[in-house]
Amino acid sequence: MKKIFTKLMLLAVAATALASCAIDDTNDVATLPGVEVSINATTTDVSRSAFGELNGTTYPTLWEGNEEWAITVNERYGKLNNSDITFSEDGKTANAKRTFDGDGIAAADTYTLYLVSPYDACSKPGATSTLTINAAQTPSTTSCDPKAQVLVATATAEGNPYFETTFHHATAYGKFSFVNLNLGDATVNNITIESEVAFVNKFTYAFDGGTLTDAGASKLLTLATDATENLWFACAPVDVSGKKLTFTINTSNGPLSKVVTMPANSVFKSGVVAQFGVDMKDAQFAEQVKWELVTDAGALAVGSQIIIAAPEANYALSTNQASNNRTATAITKDGNYLADPSSDVQIITLEEGTVAGTFAFNVGTKGYLYASSSSSNRLHSSTTKNDNCSWKITIADNGEATVLAQGTSSRNFMRYNANNGSPIFNCYASNTTTGTLVAIYTLPSTDPAISASNIEVSAEGGDGVATYSVKNMTDDVTGKSNTDWLTAVVGGGEILWEAEPNYTGAARSGEIVLTSAGAGVSKTITVSQAADVFEVSATEISLGADTDATATFTVTSTHAFTLTSPDYDKVALSVESGKGEVEVTVTILVPNSSNSEVSRGNIVVTRTADNATKNVAVKQKAASTGDEPAAKTYTFTITKDDFNSTSYAANNNEKTSIATATDGSTMEVKWTSYQVMNQSSTMQWQKSKGYIYNSTDLGTIDNVVVDSSAGTFTTYKGSSAQPTTNGTGGYFQIKVGGATGKVNTITVTFTK
Repeated sequence: MKKIFTKLMLLAVAATALASCAIDDTNDVATLPGVEVSINATTTDVSRSAFGELNGTTYPTLWEGNEEWAITVNERYGKLNNSDITFSEDGKTANAKRTFDGDGIAAADTYTLYLVSPYDACSKPGATSTLTINAAQTPSTTSCDPKAQVLVATATAEGNPYFETTFHHATAYGKFSFVNLNLGDATVNNITIESEVAFVNKFTYAFDGGTLTDAGASKLLTLATDATENLWFACAPVDVSGKKLTFTINTSNGPLSKVVTMPANSVFKSGVVAQFGVDMKDAQFAEQVKWELVTDAGALAVGSQIIIAAPEANYALSTNQASNNRTATAITKDGNYLADPSSDVQIITLEEGTVAGTFAFNVGTKGYLYASSSSSNRLHSSTTKNDNCSWKITIADNGEATVLAQGTSSRNFMRYNANNGSPIFNCYASNTTTGTLVAIYTLPSTDPAISASNIEVSAEGGDGVATYSVKNMTDDVTGKSNTDWLTAVVGGGEILWEAEPNYTGAARSGEIVLTSAGAGVSKTITVSQAADVFEVSATEISLGADTDATATFTVTSTHAFTLTSPDYDKVALSVESGKGEVEVTVTILVPNSSNSEVSRGNIVVTRTADNATKNVAVKQKAASTGDEPAAKTYTFTITKDDFNSTSYAANNNEKTSIATATDGSTMEVKWTSYQVMNQSSTMQWQKSKGYIYNSTDLGTIDNVVVDSSAGTFTTYKGSSAQPTTNGTGGYFQIKVGGATGKVNTITVTFTK
């Protein structure tokens, strides 16, 4: 059974007559015997139906094959594709068969069918469905974009799931040409239509009544074509009477626009093609407003206006706040620029964030963009500025921007997600592979400005070259350092800096100020220098009573150092100078024949440049008399309660445990931890850095058991504090590998 619409709609646009033709609905029987369960499927790019040649006042809708329809039978969702659909030779009718496998559709007295074509427009049709009418369409010269032509059908069946139904057009259509157009030598990039009434993107469709209502709709439609005549498009059925429509031809010479106030009774109707012309007489190329890609975060400042876009796609963050994200809207790029963004594009004003070195993204009456969840991907707006609204921005030379919120929400990584044809901007966990980084565009300021990035310097100091750039001014920039350990020579786009070595033991920062006296502007660069390290692993070592007894300790120093023995006739050192991490072996050259421990003096470690020193006391054990008490076996346990939860650094100190012998006697054991803390009811070790070692000689270590739930741990034993190789003796050291460690308990058994 075929239905043909014969109504005409008359519409005048820009003083050019407009006529409308109806569309012949695509018909006929969808046969679905043996329905058992739903089929869930993903969307794919497919060809859709097209319009046939005009037949009087009717355009027939023809199936072209390679179709995909969304289907629901008794609230079970699925997909029909070429394997399920048979098309008539003339393309006017289609039959479909599909047996659903798996979960099964229960037998019923009545079956209800809903169909939507194409599948991309609605994956789960129902009595009330969300339909997507693409806001970016690629028309042909004879038809609108098949992916934007949305057809719907519904039917009920008694006793068995055999349906006879007819597709109807949910979408309305337009076909127009520009008249009195003079492009000169310009070439056409694309066409946009911007309406005061939202007419594309997401709508709620009610099968009962066939009405569409706004569900995140857009006012901007982009047609990917270089044609200026017979331009087809699909849209929602909307009343634009008395509303303004802006038709823009985006060309190589800039945009050429015409704003038209629609006359009374201007209505786009479902299943009807409105045909009209747009008179471009006297239209002038507008001066393009070009937004420039930001390739240096130093170019951003409080007060800057920005657009957040996809790096490799023609989409930008829109003004539309969806339930869990910001939708994307189409833009036009030209190299490192985008021109004349529509009103759907969100213009963001940068403000200071609540965290140092961050920006807050002011989006107007909706407040500030913020990362709103740690359990789900969420990007929302808040009227209150807080740390979750404070974004740290780093930008690579190619313009790819990493944008991270600095609050407690762990899904704080803003990214662009193509989202199977419904692109969005959202926040994800930092280790995500979903989507891509973003790009940031800003309006090139006409004010004179200096751009330069901050500088990071190692603790060893040295020199280097950084660059700066200028805009809207001549290069008369000078510079000076405001820090005594840093010098700078500035000119010709380069900053020649030199930093002294850092011996303070803490990170430090300074500033270089660039100034243009002629333009009256300045730029301050922060120079950060890492902390230096100067540590010894033990403040005391104990050697055996016999000649040639040895012990080891480690010196770690960013800068060069020397070692001095207290008495070269009695104490020999394996090394006398070094840099970095150096293990030192100490050998006693004389015996201790007395029955008491003796001091052999201090090994002095001296940092060469500034003469800072650290001492390691050398002691030699008493000679054996044969009257020593019998050895006992002791045990002590290190638990999470030996640490606080403040920070790693707050736990970097010496601690005490009580070891208990099998006979009940006890002894005090001292040990030191580094980068280990009480976190989430366990001992958490910072990867590659955390370690624990004892400073009390335990005699002979029998066993060290690390009860861990995460990470890889290595235990060393030796005859001196903080051993780094395996041996025998009363000292141990436990180190964590290249992943964060989590430990329940450490149990040490020793005999002394």
